[in-house]
Amino acid sequence: MRSPIDGVVLRRFRRAGEQVTEMGDTPILAVGDLSHLRVRAEVDEADIALVRPGQDAYIQADAYGDRRISGTVGRLGELMGRKQIVSDDPAERKDRRVLEVLIDLEPGVSMPVGLRVDAYIRLAPSP
Repeated sequence: MRSPIDGVVLRRFRRAGEQVTEMGDTPILAVGDLSHLRVRAEVDEADIALVRPGQDAYIQADAYGDRRISGTVGRLGELMGRKQIVSDDPAERKDRRVLEVLIDLEPGVSMPVGLRVDAYIRLAPSP
């Protein structure tokens, strides 16, 4: 079995000796390229007009203290959706509509895949 990309095995869904077939869509492994990390962020519908690809951004994670990891907005989603990421703030509205935004992190950043982070985007002025 060969992976279509160079990367790191992130998760094993099947073990040696377990049956797999060409029929069905059950994955065997999850493979990821950790040389170029991205963060998925949700931007509230009220702020969508202020976000554009190429804008400066940074992330922070509790695990790294006050360290800021730089990045840029790489891509904006095309479809508004329901908020999926929920914080611990009891006053937070959970019925907001959001747009998914991908933030490309600076090269050479090393951190666990799936780590929860706070994302900050330097917003553009309103058009």
